[in-house]
Amino acid sequence: MLYLSAYKARGPIPAGAPSSFLSDIEPGLLTLAGNSRIGKKGPSQEVLERAQFEIGDRVVHRGFGPGRIVGIGEKTLTYEVDFDNLEGTRRILFRAKMTRE
Repeated sequence: MLYLSAYKARGPIPAGAPSSFLSDIEPGLLTLAGNSRIGKKGPSQEVLERAQFEIGDRVVHRGFGPGRIVGIGEKTLTYEVDFDNLEGTRRILFRAKMTRE
C-alpha cells in the first residue's frame, strides 16, 4: 500500500495543491481518508484550449530534441511525445516550451 499525504495550512499561507501525478491514478484505485479530496474532476475548457499541438505534430523540446506528438492527456494536461533520440515516450506538460519542427 502507498499512503500519500499533504498538509493543511494555518494562517495566511494557503496549503499546496495536490500533486499533479495523482490525476494519473484511476479514481477507482484510490481510497480517500476522511474529508480527503483530489482537486476538481477534469480540466476546464479554458485549460484544454491551451494545448498548442495535435496528435501527429512534429515538435522540438529544448532538452529532449525533436519528436512527434502521439497522444494528448486531457486529464493530466500533457502531450505524449515519441522523441527521436529517446526510447519510449515521455509525458510533457502543456505549459512546457516546445516549438513546431
